[in-house]
Amino acid sequence: MLDSLLSLVNQMGYDVYIYNSTKTALPAYHIIIPGLSELLPVTDSTIIQNAIEFEKSCIIIEEKATCLTVKDVDSILKVLIEKHISPETPLSFFLRNIRLSGDEHPYTMVSVSLFICMLYLFKKDIIQAEKWMHTYCQALDKEDENSCYYFCYELMLHLKNQNSDDATIYNYLRNFFDENLVQMVFEDFRGNPFEALPTMHCQEPCDENCELYSYCITRTEKEIYRNIRSKVLT
Repeated sequence: MLDSLLSLVNQMGYDVYIYNSTKTALPAYHIIIPGLSELLPVTDSTIIQNAIEFEKSCIIIEEKATCLTVKDVDSILKVLIEKHISPETPLSFFLRNIRLSGDEHPYTMVSVSLFICMLYLFKKDIIQAEKWMHTYCQALDKEDENSCYYFCYELMLHLKNQNSDDATIYNYLRNFFDENLVQMVFEDFRGNPFEALPTMHCQEPCDENCELYSYCITRTEKEIYRNIRSKVLT
């Protein structure tokens, strides 16, 4: 069967290369057929550099999202905006060592648009923060009570960009939102925008006491790989 496939590919005028892929701990290989495989020819060194910058940003997001520096924020913003990643993409997309499921974990709840807003809040760039909060709010259900927080936050940013003072903004927001919610928005605005993002550490071996256990699908994949590997090697 394999000989027939190789013969057919060669008859079509293509060469076959093999790439040893052992990252999953399986004796697996990738067959690469130039001209047919989903590979992009690299004719510009910036393609490689952009890929490196993207991976660096993923590592920063996963390992130090709660303690970013200005340099970190600038590099992440550059990658997110230049790559035109969909605003609705969840932040979990950038995790490399762990994959999450469900919609109740901060990394699956926070989208790219909201994260970019948080990055600009960190930089004290209220104009850009309002722009990206507006983008985020456009995807929300206005009838959902949980969305009120973000609509309140967006309106607060808008009024700040109109040079309104805090007292005026506070009293205005109370006309439309619960006062406790308004207080929360003001407190969050003054605080660290990333403090709601937990540090991501995947325990090895997987432990039911791990705070990520109920969301983690990496542990399921690892278990599958271990079972397959044990059967292949026995």
